[in-house]
Amino acid sequence: MITCLQQLNPDPLNLGKVKGPQQMRRKHSEVTDPKEIQPDSITAKSDLGQNVPDENRRTIAEYLFKRNQPGDREAVRAMGFNF
Repeated sequence: MITCLQQLNPDPLNLGKVKGPQQMRRKHSEVTDPKEIQPDSITAKSDLGQNVPDENRRTIAEYLFKRNQPGDREAVRAMGFNF
């Protein structure tokens, strides 16, 4: 990921050319405010039990349905169950 970002903008923080891990740590330490680093986008992978046997998927879905925490019912529907 760093390589891709460096190809798009080799010096996004204007810290000078970073050649190796030691220089990267040194340059990174110069960034004192975490708000200075703003991601352009965030991606995630969801694993809803595609590689889990059907019996186990149903057990997980029933557990989530009964637990009823925020997002649980949506996850149950995304898993293909409708209780």
